[in-house]
Amino acid sequence: MEFSGKSISHRQANADAQSELITEILRWWNDVQNQIPLLFNNGDDSNHDSDQHTKQHIIIPSHQLLFKVLYNELLLLVYRPVLSTTSAKTYPIAIQTSISSAKAIISSTRQHLTRYKSSKNKLAFPLFWHILLSCTWMCGLVTIYAAFGKETTLDSASR
Repeated sequence: MEFSGKSISHRQANADAQSELITEILRWWNDVQNQIPLLFNNGDDSNHDSDQHTKQHIIIPSHQLLFKVLYNELLLLVYRPVLSTTSAKTYPIAIQTSISSAKAIISSTRQHLTRYKSSKNKLAFPLFWHILLSCTWMCGLVTIYAAFGKETTLDSASR
């Protein structure tokens, strides 16, 4: 909470604590990728053994999306308070990481919805997850903020 919930001018955490938190997020993400070998396989089983042990690690596409969104949202939440002040030393890395995470969330969600459309063109259920709705909203705000701050192009932000 110290990093994501408070303004940078009111929080007590230092840069070392923030680096430790980011390291833990990256470690968790690497563990996720190591524990679930088919996470980014996109349903292609041709490169993997078909034994029972491997099949236990396959997760459904909407859960793959959830892991991707959680990772990028964690990065957004860590850097979000820094975006409120452009004079902070960590602002350049904060804005670029936030842009990258926002684009990853939006493109992953778009790919998922395109690839796994439900029957009769109804919205796919991941859009109804509260985490995805609020996260997508925050991604839109971050990309627009970055475009108006000349950190990315308006064309790139509108895609």
